[in-house]
Amino acid sequence: MIESIKIGKSTIGGETVGDVAVWVPEGRVDASSAPDLEQAMTSGIAEGGEAVVLDLSRTRYMSSAGLRVVLVVARALQAREGKFAVCGLNDEVKELFEVSGFSLIVGIEPDRDAAVAAVAAKPSS
Repeated sequence: MIESIKIGKSTIGGETVGDVAVWVPEGRVDASSAPDLEQAMTSGIAEGGEAVVLDLSRTRYMSSAGLRVVLVVARALQAREGKFAVCGLNDEVKELFEVSGFSLIVGIEPDRDAAVAAVAAKPSS
């Protein structure tokens, strides 16, 4: 189990599903909460995590600071040949991902189960 972190009015929940780390920020992912989310997610990767899901189903707003976290995590996992997926995007956050081009560089899944399955899947030999 990954600990939940409280930042101002936001909470970042986390859990492990098999070998997959699932992070669930609540409320806003902006300049005040993004650094803590980044630290939590990248420390898990530094400790050997290679499969990460960012579940945004409880996130009502994401700023460019949040997008930066997505990019940092995606690059860190890419360097380790790990897998990363995002799920649970509301319409506003989904539009942000599409307009910024992030939907082309990060796997977006409709829900947590699909995201966990996508990053847990082993490549075919």
